[in-house]
Amino acid sequence: MTKCFRRDYGENKFKNKLISNKSVFIFDIDHFKNINDTYGHDVGDQVICTTAEIIKRNIRKSAQLYRWGGEEFVLILNISEPDAALRKAEQLRKAIEAQTELDINFTISIGCTIAHNMTLDESIKVADKALYTAKNNGRNQVVVK
Repeated sequence: MTKCFRRDYGENKFKNKLISNKSVFIFDIDHFKNINDTYGHDVGDQVICTTAEIIKRNIRKSAQLYRWGGEEFVLILNISEPDAALRKAEQLRKAIEAQTELDINFTISIGCTIAHNMTLDESIKVADKALYTAKNNGRNQVVVK
């Protein structure tokens, strides 16, 4: 549906491998259940696909974007500096917030970490904690840990 890599592909690709000097983002669509409940699942699917398309337009071909589950995505970029990761995440967040392809407005929250000798699972756990911080602080924001 999204033409993104699937979670199982990412988990197999990185199984038992250490990731270093890369940023790992995890993001999901804010209040997605409300979108499905208000507009229906077809519109929810359009929101997921539009999110993936916008992210892909704003990253390099070397980046790896995975649909991790439901409305959740994982993005691995060749960015090793927290400030640069924050700028990129903000660019992506703002691109979603400003989208005009659909007749509804929606946002994403992003959690990010810089992986240094971490497995994919370890880095996603750290990024996921950052994501929950972003959501708990009001959503539509980025947190880097």
